[in-house]
Amino acid sequence: FESGWINDYLIKNSNNKEIESIETALKLSDRCLSIALFDIMWAPPCAPISAIEDFYRKFLEMVIGRSEYRLIVKAKKTETINVMGMDIQALMKEAESLGRCVVLDPSHHIYTVSRVADITVALPSTAIFESILSRTRTLIFNYERVYSETFYQNNGLGRMIFEDLDELILAIVEYAGGSRPDLGDCSGIIQKIDPFRDGNAGKRVGDYMNCFIEGVSSGLDRDNALNMANKKYNSMAVT
Repeated sequence: FESGWINDYLIKNSNNKEIESIETALKLSDRCLSIALFDIMWAPPCAPISAIEDFYRKFLEMVIGRSEYRLIVKAKKTETINVMGMDIQALMKEAESLGRCVVLDPSHHIYTVSRVADITVALPSTAIFESILSRTRTLIFNYERVYSETFYQNNGLGRMIFEDLDELILAIVEYAGGSRPDLGDCSGIIQKIDPFRDGNAGKRVGDYMNCFIEGVSSGLDRDNALNMANKKYNSMAVT
């Protein structure tokens, strides 16, 4: 059953001190386009390290070469950064020394980082959904080209989801130049991702579990107790 995003109250109440800290570190202004990167664990069966290295390399070269871009790196784990090649490490240090890149501790929440960014770019992970629910323009680099109806429907390819990293970066450059106004606009699928967004996901889960426990306690077997909970939940669901 769908209960809503369990942390939606955190999305609506992001840590303003963390936001201000990132903005100050990057000297953000209306003349800058800030891009947040969200990766994924590289160890099998997740993304290969080469895919993540290329992901970072292209964006780091972008912000080093163009002063109007800022990069916010929020890795899944500290080890993700540490195990990358020396060329990536050098590019990251150069971008940081120019004041165009900040590498955040992985403990930072995605919805807080998303609030700072003009656009977030993520490898396939739950970070995508948190960014979209934060109402930030969100792009997905689908490096494995796995089909997902949610993001491919309604001309999503080339607008929300990209299979080629160079095409994704070019789209951001075009957006920064004043074209591609719909780039990363995920407002059309936000209802599908979370049909509630009312802050009561925890209560819905609790009500559902309570109904199931009452059914078991009254002598129903598991399947019938679940069926009872499902029927009661469906009758109370609010979208």
